[in-house]
Amino acid sequence: MRYLLPLVFLVGCFGSRNRDTERCDCCGTTVEIEAGETCASGVCDPFCSRRIDPDGGVDGAVDAGFDSGVDAGDPMTCDCCGTEVTIDPDQNCDSGVCDPFCLVGCEERPIDLICGYSHIPAGTPTTLPVQIGGRDQCFCGETVQCSVGRPGSFTLELSTELCSAGALCDACFPFVEGTCNLPALEEGTWTVNVNGQPSFELGVIPSDVLPERGSVCQRRADHDSFCGVTWPARAYDPGLVCHPGTAPAGTRIAIEVTDSCGGCGSIAGECRVDVFDNIIRVQPRSLASACDIDCPAVCIEREDVCYTPPLDAGTWQIEVGDYTSTIEVGTPLGPEEVCGPFIPPTLRSSRGTTGRRNRSVRATSSAPSSPFPFSIETKALYEKRRRFRA
Repeated sequence: MRYLLPLVFLVGCFGSRNRDTERCDCCGTTVEIEAGETCASGVCDPFCSRRIDPDGGVDGAVDAGFDSGVDAGDPMTCDCCGTEVTIDPDQNCDSGVCDPFCLVGCEERPIDLICGYSHIPAGTPTTLPVQIGGRDQCFCGETVQCSVGRPGSFTLELSTELCSAGALCDACFPFVEGTCNLPALEEGTWTVNVNGQPSFELGVIPSDVLPERGSVCQRRADHDSFCGVTWPARAYDPGLVCHPGTAPAGTRIAIEVTDSCGGCGSIAGECRVDVFDNIIRVQPRSLASACDIDCPAVCIEREDVCYTPPLDAGTWQIEVGDYTSTIEVGTPLGPEEVCGPFIPPTLRSSRGTTGRRNRSVRATSSAPSSPFPFSIETKALYEKRRRFRA
């Protein structure tokens, strides 16, 4: 009798031959095959349950899936991020069966910014860059899902979600970037609802008009979950503006604006920031609650935060109503924070000087006789700014 040395065609699947039959060792089960067949032609598949990692390769060592000691006829499975999922014979682990298990999940969340676009031309589909997040927030590996509908005339409905892939990261970022694909729109002003709430206004201009080169960043309006808001928002002149004195190049800048007399039913509207040449023009707005509120006739402050698009290095001039200041981008030199315009002590006494982050240009003076509640350096900075504006 003549024997051939066993040949290894698959891990855990071996073949032997004699004069009459050919056999394969399929994970412990001996299978006779016909002439013309080989042990590598799939005859062992029903007897060897393959466990496949969706990220590629066999789960564990190379031979862990085939020589696993499972009973013959066990179904094929995928290790989906720790969850064993049975698949059909015509499926594989790369066909999306693991998506519901490897994506930690998506939750409805409104976008916070539409930021980084130039303009929206009429009659042309437009991809809008959108962001979720803000100052002091932390994200890592998340994505933004966005669908767009047109529920009415000059109204867009954005449905947005924040999806997490469960990534492990060494650092986090304040914003998650995404896009919303708008259909071709007619010329005019469009109200943009985000997850059912009025949040933005978008201007669509004629396709043959080319505006001044620049970039736009809009922060969405807040909403009243009980009564809703009166729309559209109204512009207001802030009583106080604060922003960093310096910032790294390529980052968004947070600009704080304070509505000094918003009232008890006042809600932050959208804030639009237009950047062109070396100008940063900030246009804050406010909304009123639709609730029937008996508000006292007193001023109530409300602080809003507006954001710029990522800025190139250089000296930028910030304009908020009549207030003008500068910020140095791409250099470490300069004050930690700049605030203005100057507010007399009689108005500042109601708000005090505590409860806010340390501001290098808002430190109080130790000399009680001084008419300025600032340091000597801040007084000089204010006088210089006042002469500049005169």
